[in-house]
Amino acid sequence: LRVCVRVLPSSRELLSDVADSPENAFLSVDSRRKQLTVLESPTSASAPTSGTSTAHQRTVPRNYAFDSVFTQDDSLTEICSGALTDLLQTVIAGSDACLVCYGHS
Repeated sequence: LRVCVRVLPSSRELLSDVADSPENAFLSVDSRRKQLTVLESPTSASAPTSGTSTAHQRTVPRNYAFDSVFTQDDSLTEICSGALTDLLQTVIAGSDACLVCYGHS
């Protein structure tokens, strides 16, 4: 079982320059280490609770490791070579394989 992920900007980020604003930097992508880090939930960053400062609301970063991590800058050729090569070799060798894609493209 292999798990690959491709991180694309949200439709809101595509329509404006919120992708460049520091308050929306809640996801860090490290393709070399094949890791995603969720720095802070975007909803908790924008909605402080009464009586607490935003410094106390920050969550601990969460790291997620994958077999491959792709970004919007990666070409379809790079994604296919990273995600499909082993799958095709498995099928050619006579075993079963399955590819599941989830989300928009």
